[in-house]
Order: sequence, then C-alpha cells, then structure tokens
Amino acid sequence: MNLSRGLKGLLAATLLGALVAVTTAPFPALAATETYRDEFNSGDFTGSDGTLGWPAPWIEVGESDGPDSGLVEVVSVSGCAASPCVRIRGGVVSGGQGLRRYADLSSASSATLSMRTVRTGSSS
Repeated sequence: MNLSRGLKGLLAATLLGALVAVTTAPFPALAATETYRDEFNSGDFTGSDGTLGWPAPWIEVGESDGPDSGLVEVVSVSGCAASPCVRIRGGVVSGGQGLRRYADLSSASSATLSMRTVRTGSSS
C-alpha cells in the first residue's frame, strides 16, 4: 500500500492482525529507510521496535479495557509467527474491535504498511 503526503503527514494504522511495520523513505535519493515497528514484546500497547519511536501507544477501537482482557489482547499463543502477538476476537458481541496508532510521515515521500495475520476458528 503506497500512501501519499496528502495524509498531512500522519498515518492511522488500524491493526487487524498480529504485527505492523510502517516503513518510510524520507528522501529516496539517499536510499535511507526509517521504520516504525512493534513486535509487541513489551506485552502491552507501548512497544517500539523500529528505527523511529512511535509518538503514542496503540489505541483500542471498540473497547478500552487494556492489553490483558477483552476482545483485543496481547497474548502468547502457538498460532503466532512471533510471540507475543495481538489477538482480535470476533463473534456476536464484536463491534469492529481493533487497534490504531499514528506515525509522523510528514517528511516521507512514500510509506508501506505491512502486517502478518493468522485466522483461527471458523464462522458460519
């Protein structure tokens, strides 16, 4: 996904999977790449594993009970490629839960959003 500077320098990433990395290339001629990344190793919504620090923690969407409970949790489970990871559960009570986080892309000429997802269970 390529994002233009028309976003006024902010990217709102809504997490619907396990891992998010936002890569920015501020000056393509310099071939430099800076990254915003969170592998959720901190066990909460405040981790920062990229070359740039996130300006704020993840914000829960559809609930606000923290990383240890509810439909959006940071958990260690065997289905994750990397553990811990974010688990977003759905079902009858689900109302569009997820996570979002902002990244300052004001000096970026382009950006790429990447995430890994694992779907478990089944729906009818």
